[in-house]
Amino acid sequence: MQPFKLNTVLLALFTASLTACGGGSSDSNNAVSSQADLTGVAIDGYVEGATAFVDYNLNGQLDDNEPSALTDQNGQFEFSGVDSVCADYSPIIINVPVGAYDSDYGVVSEAYQLTFPPKFSSNYSNDILNTTPFTTVIWNAIKTELSELGAEGCQALAANSSLQGKIKQRVAEQEYRLANRYNIAVSDLYGDFIKQGNTAQHQLAQSLTVGLAKAYEETRAFEALYPDAHVAYVEYWLGNPASDDISVADTWYRKEYVGHPEYAQETVYQVSNDLDTIVTMTHYLKTNTTPGQYNDSETFVVMDEDTLNSYPSSAYHCTKQLRANQKGNTTGQVYYEFAINAQGGANDATECEALDIDANRSGTPLTAMTKDQYGRYITYAQFDFESGDNANVDGLNYALTNQLIDAPTAFDGVSTISPEIDLTEGYGALSWIRSAWEYLNDGSMIYTEHRSTGLWIITNTAANGTYTVSCGMDKTNLTVMDMASCLNLVGH
Repeated sequence: MQPFKLNTVLLALFTASLTACGGGSSDSNNAVSSQADLTGVAIDGYVEGATAFVDYNLNGQLDDNEPSALTDQNGQFEFSGVDSVCADYSPIIINVPVGAYDSDYGVVSEAYQLTFPPKFSSNYSNDILNTTPFTTVIWNAIKTELSELGAEGCQALAANSSLQGKIKQRVAEQEYRLANRYNIAVSDLYGDFIKQGNTAQHQLAQSLTVGLAKAYEETRAFEALYPDAHVAYVEYWLGNPASDDISVADTWYRKEYVGHPEYAQETVYQVSNDLDTIVTMTHYLKTNTTPGQYNDSETFVVMDEDTLNSYPSSAYHCTKQLRANQKGNTTGQVYYEFAINAQGGANDATECEALDIDANRSGTPLTAMTKDQYGRYITYAQFDFESGDNANVDGLNYALTNQLIDAPTAFDGVSTISPEIDLTEGYGALSWIRSAWEYLNDGSMIYTEHRSTGLWIITNTAANGTYTVSCGMDKTNLTVMDMASCLNLVGH
């Protein structure tokens, strides 16, 4: 049974687009207040009669102090006198009301929103802010995390380079996922597909807009079900939002998300092509966090369809995890996360949440990592332990199980476990994967992965998002090949 682990190969591609701008700059801390102009286009067809605005406070609503403009017959909008800092650190939101005019469909019969992410967050932003279903999906996927990440408005965001790095990483993840799912170049996600004559992308945008309108309509009723949540929403995705499986890119899914002070919950359903009927639940995730003075603890539950039939009497594969996260993130300092994993079968979310960890234990992974001043990974290593492999890891196991993990010395016993990429020491672990990132000034990135099997994988990602993968058992003598062939050198 495979342990629950981060796909660091995919993470390498996610972080690639963070490099060109250094993950965010703190220069804006000393910026003199001035004004800027912004120009953009609302595109599904070209949308006329919609209200575009600069969302200074990141709340998704037009407020009195926020610049706004109506879109013209070509979908164009222009803002003048925008705060120059907020021009780069605010999303652009377009409210498309019933009665607006779409050059594809005529009069709009269902209201929806289009969004363009803050300009700083992507290397692919242009001077003309082409605001489309694609840019909307990118930002919608992370906007609910803003309050959790500490984003309180454009000025505060501009002054927080660490937070900028986190947002850039999440935007890069979504750019990659969307481009991979729909076979679109990342740069084209920010383009005017009508002007470019890209018929296939235009047709896909039309399909996505149906989901945006349906989600806009249903989110209000869904919010009312969770009055104590700081955020609750519904989204419709063409392709599974909880999976990178491109074979279902033409299948519709409904995602429900609740961000509550005590928990975060995500549920994904496959739905019918008209979006009106739930076919089946495909994914469920819930995290309960207990903040600590020194270390936070979490209970994490994730449930997905049991496609491998690992549990014949159950419809779903359930992973339950108790997790402890060492607080603090000093640049370059190693810090740790520890988890106790359990896996089993379940037929619904209640059964998965009740999974007995002791009876279904499947490993105790320990993660060691370092980050830079922008919140980007420098090194990341995961060691998969079983009981008895390492006495200090067993001590963490005892502390977490008995609610003793929030102590200043809780992780002292494992402080010699290093994520350094060239090391081969496993500290008694059954297996390990070490990863390292090098961010270059030209916007490119080198990602290196070293596995306990002896396999080396180096991914060179150019600033434009193209990449090559080299593999081998000798770091100094690697061969360019596709990832599947690479992993088959020694097996997964």
